[in-house]
Amino acid sequence: MTSPTTPCPTCGHVPVPEKNEQRAFISQRTTLITVTAFACAGVVGVLTYLMNHNVPGAVLAGFCALGTVIVALHLLLG
Repeated sequence: MTSPTTPCPTCGHVPVPEKNEQRAFISQRTTLITVTAFACAGVVGVLTYLMNHNVPGAVLAGFCALGTVIVALHLLLG
């Protein structure tokens, strides 16, 4: 139950009640960068696999692309 807000006895200021807004777990910018980076890494991994049929090489190329795209988008959207 909420109590009525009373003004401050010295200045007369009435406190504003806080809103119960929930903040997002991660920002839209972080989500955009992460989703785009994983999509690009997937494309690089698939194309690398189709080029030489080497799964470890494709995974390694995908991870390298993931790190590169995350850093590039972070600097680009900074």
